[in-house]
Amino acid sequence: TAGRGLARGEGLAEGPGAMSHGHHAPLLPQMSTLDEQDLNGAIHTRAECCHTLCRHKPMGGVCKGLRCCWFKRGSDSVICAGLALCILGLFVGIIGPVLLDAIIEDGINQGLVVSSKDSPGYDGWQANTGSDGQPVSYDIYLWHVANPDDVLQGARPQMVEVGPICYREHFQKFDVEFLDHGREVRYNQQTWYTFDAERTPPGISDQTMITQTNTVAMFLEYVVKEYESALQQGVEVIVDQVFANLEQQHPLLTKPLEKAKAALEGELASTELWEVVLKLTLCVAYPDSKPSPFYQRSAHDLYWGYFNDPIMTIIADLLALANQTISTSVVGIDTNYTSIEDARRRRGMDTVYTGKGDLARLNAYKYYQNSTQTWFCLSPTGGNDALEEFPACPPPQYEWTPEQAAAAGYVSPFATDFANRVEGTDGTGFKTQLSTDQLQVYVDDIYRVLFFEHTATVTDFHGIPLKRFTIKTDQLANADEVPDNAQFYAFGYSGLENLTHALGFPYFASKPHFLDADPAILEPLLGVAPNRDVHDTYLDIERNSGAALRIRERLQTAVEIYNTDLPAFPNTANATLLLKAALALVCAENQEFCATVEPLVQCMAEPVKWNIYGGYIILPFAWVSQYYDARTEDVDSVKNDIYGTQAFAKQLQFWAFMSAGLAFVVAGLGWIKRRIFVREVDKHGMRAMTVSVKDYDEAL
Repeated sequence: TAGRGLARGEGLAEGPGAMSHGHHAPLLPQMSTLDEQDLNGAIHTRAECCHTLCRHKPMGGVCKGLRCCWFKRGSDSVICAGLALCILGLFVGIIGPVLLDAIIEDGINQGLVVSSKDSPGYDGWQANTGSDGQPVSYDIYLWHVANPDDVLQGARPQMVEVGPICYREHFQKFDVEFLDHGREVRYNQQTWYTFDAERTPPGISDQTMITQTNTVAMFLEYVVKEYESALQQGVEVIVDQVFANLEQQHPLLTKPLEKAKAALEGELASTELWEVVLKLTLCVAYPDSKPSPFYQRSAHDLYWGYFNDPIMTIIADLLALANQTISTSVVGIDTNYTSIEDARRRRGMDTVYTGKGDLARLNAYKYYQNSTQTWFCLSPTGGNDALEEFPACPPPQYEWTPEQAAAAGYVSPFATDFANRVEGTDGTGFKTQLSTDQLQVYVDDIYRVLFFEHTATVTDFHGIPLKRFTIKTDQLANADEVPDNAQFYAFGYSGLENLTHALGFPYFASKPHFLDADPAILEPLLGVAPNRDVHDTYLDIERNSGAALRIRERLQTAVEIYNTDLPAFPNTANATLLLKAALALVCAENQEFCATVEPLVQCMAEPVKWNIYGGYIILPFAWVSQYYDARTEDVDSVKNDIYGTQAFAKQLQFWAFMSAGLAFVVAGLGWIKRRIFVREVDKHGMRAMTVSVKDYDEAL
């Protein structure tokens, strides 16, 4: 053929492609640097192969008789192999990490999304009492008022922090029901606490006695107004009974006793009932001291609540005379459910999204205690003091109107539906691949939603990078600084959460030691020193899983004490004279009665005035540090399964791209070799014939 003839130096016609000097010249002698195989590889024909770079070659062995397309030149093989490896390296470098990330996320989802009781993470989610449960520490600190009598005379309170008194927090979910094909889960939860003597410093315990504000006395105004008619009736019954007994025992004293009774009834009618009852209960309950807003109780009682309070016992006795009942118990700062039945009786069901089908809603509340609104049980009923069962309100229902909630004993903590809404998670977990700089958390301890903002990225937790979120500063600002906070009744100092409307007396929440609060709160207090490292709340979130691997939740409660006048009772000279005269006559004949009644009469007759420094003080009551660090097993799982796989993905990508680069270099060297060959052909009068057969035909 033409190709073979050319290879032997034959048949080259004159024309545009002929050699110079106008004569036929043999080709091979002038191309001594090229062998015949290379030349045949450069000049190819339709008869040999359908592709300009290839030729058919018979195959042997089991494939004998078949023909395969092979590269004619070694440089072409190098180019194609290099480009193929380059493309493969790029593919692996780009797609490999994506696939590994998908594998990581799938593993995270399997561990975090609890959509049935068969889910791998169900046991750890349902309770922390098993071997795979997350231990939670719960340390409380009580504020002890070292100089209570001086405080009532205008001195600055000397505050002494007592703690930590350490506990372990336990929880178990019960009545668990998965809804909407596993997209939601409804459950109730028992949370309880056990004293941890090993972690509690020597010299203190949950029985350590603390002098603090008598919250029952502060709450008494609300109780009296709530039960005013019944208490009025009870007081009248006592007055009638006392004077009837005295007249029966001392018939000769009937006339002076009748005058004294009439004077006393007149005084009761002209005096605020709650002032009379407050002074009466303080005089009776604490006969060895003057009426005071301070009392002494154990740390356990102050924080967890107690039964048979002396003031509430007197109130219960008065109400019993009017055929009404009230518990003598005093609820604590937090709730320690003694059993599943206790929890079922005192709280409603929660419903949260599991994250199945929508990871953005992972762990988010749908209902908190059966409701999308927050309700506070201000007027509980029932309970059993003998069995130490606290009273409770019936569990809320999501379809309740405000009127129905009020009838069940509930109040809204804040002024608007938006302020009382339930949204966000409980703070222990969020959506995966967390990229936001703001988190929404429902904090049930203060009955509201708080926003947390990303303030730092820390790496001091087993070398794992964690996004740190802290409470946004505007969340606890007063309404002058942030007008929207008026709906939270934030009309006083910044840095306080006003819970007065919920609890019925001046009660507040803040960061411990009033961290980030108005400095004016700290000015009258001695012994209070905020420290951000110790007193701030933060969540350390692992970005890939959205899990909180380290939590420090710190919360303080505080009570306002203020100037108070408890006038003498009776407060008129005539009534006082008549009562003293009647009492003197009775005491002359009944020393036993006089020994009981005379101290009470003297206490009631003495005016009481509490002069508080500056007129009022926000007095810290107690604070708690609730915290945990993720278990070693969970940390190792995060490091190996997430960060180990991500490190492998980076190495895979690096070496894949490196291999692609080297393969591209090899292909480039093959291309350079090929170009050198073509140029060598051109030097002997041939055009570059490396693209197609048409080029070769034109060259001829």
